[in-house]
Amino acid sequence: MRATEIFQGLSDRERIIVATVEDSIRDLGALIGTGKSQAAHLRQRLFERMAGELRDDDQPEETVGTLIVLCDDWVRRRTGTADAPSK
Repeated sequence: MRATEIFQGLSDRERIIVATVEDSIRDLGALIGTGKSQAAHLRQRLFERMAGELRDDDQPEETVGTLIVLCDDWVRRRTGTADAPSK
């Protein structure tokens, strides 16, 4: 599946960015240890890269949804908490 392939190519920081896609830039910065400007830049750069990777995907919405779940599960396992960072 394409989402798994993309997930495997993401760094830890990028996985956190995907898992917290609905969180504020301020919250993201706190999670990844950067300021708001750097967090916004990293998120935007990742979104641009993802858009390119999904350009030829037949079901990009499904791929993104699956990718968010994979990243969210990864964050849960990594932090050992029941609370997921995304909503």
